[in-house]
Amino acid sequence: MFQHTREVAMTIRSFDPCSDMVRVLDLYQACFAEPPWHERFDVCELQREFEEIASWKETIFLVACEEGSSQEIVGGAIAFSLSRKSDVLELAGVQETESLYMAELFVALHKREHGIGRQLTQARLNLGWSLGFRRAVVRTSLQQKIVQDLYRNIYGFQTVCVQQVTSLKWIDGIEQSVPDQRVILSGAIPTP
Repeated sequence: MFQHTREVAMTIRSFDPCSDMVRVLDLYQACFAEPPWHERFDVCELQREFEEIASWKETIFLVACEEGSSQEIVGGAIAFSLSRKSDVLELAGVQETESLYMAELFVALHKREHGIGRQLTQARLNLGWSLGFRRAVVRTSLQQKIVQDLYRNIYGFQTVCVQQVTSLKWIDGIEQSVPDQRVILSGAIPTP
C-alpha cells in the first residue's frame, strides 16, 4: 500500500529552462544514479534532451519547491503525449495512442516519503486533463514498488505488460549490461 510519513507544503510550478536547468540536471542525475537505475548521463546531452522535451507542444515539465525555503528544487516531473514514445506505445497498445505519458518523476532523497511525488503526479494528471488527455501511461522498474503503488492504489491504473530490457548501469564504478524488468501501467485520468 502507498504510504508516506507526512505531506509537506510544496509549490509546484512549470520548469523554467533558463533559471532551473542546472538545479534540475543535478537533481535528476543524483536521483537516477541510485538503485535500481544506476545511470550516468552526459550533462550536455541531458540538457539538450530537456530543452527539446520542454519545446514540445503539450509537454508538462514541473518542479517542486518546498514552501518557506529558498525555493530549493526538491522534485521534478515530466509528461507528454505517448505518441512521442513509440516503444512504450507499441507495448501499451493502440487504445493508448491519445494517452499522456508520465515520463519522469524524481524527488531528492532527503525529501522522499513526504507526498512530493504524489503532488507532482496529481499536478501532471490535472494539467494533462486540461490539455484534453483522458488516459495516462507510465513505465517503471518492477523494483519501484512505491511508484507502482501510487498509480495502482491511488489512481486505479492496471498493468498492461511487463517488459524485459537490458540496461547499462554503473555498479561499483563499472559499466555493466544488466537485465531489468519494466512494468507498463495505464488508466483513466481522474476528473480534477
